[in-house]
Amino acid sequence: MTLIDNSNPQMPLQNPVTGARWYAAYTASCREKVVLEHLAVRDIESFLPLYRSIRKWKNGCHVELERPLFPGYVFVRMAAAERIRVLEVPSVISIVSRGRVPEPLQDEDIAVYAPPSASAKLNLTPTWRLASKFSSAEGRLRDCPALCCVGRAPCGW
Repeated sequence: MTLIDNSNPQMPLQNPVTGARWYAAYTASCREKVVLEHLAVRDIESFLPLYRSIRKWKNGCHVELERPLFPGYVFVRMAAAERIRVLEVPSVISIVSRGRVPEPLQDEDIAVYAPPSASAKLNLTPTWRLASKFSSAEGRLRDCPALCCVGRAPCGW
């Protein structure tokens, strides 16, 4: 798998709207790319991290697919007043909220998934093995236990 850059080149991440924050919009199943196109038409900055994956079909053909890294979600940069414009987009079900208040994401969290240039790619290895346990010292996952995995896993893991 290969993580690829911002899938909406018409709305670069470097042009922030005044007072805008990043939010996660929950979409209908398998409609993330269509939602991204609708948001671009409405001039709403959006981001859909994709990865490339090679799949082998039953007939032996190999196909390279672009799939969402977070199925069912599109990231949207908007001001609080634009919330209705985003919810009016076909296939947008809701904006991720805490109670009735939309929960904004940190810019740094979104920047993790946006490669610094169009040519930058991050190779994700689908077969990993456990290396060690650790917990983050900063960010939203601070003090949450996690696993560090490296290399290829042995068959059957």
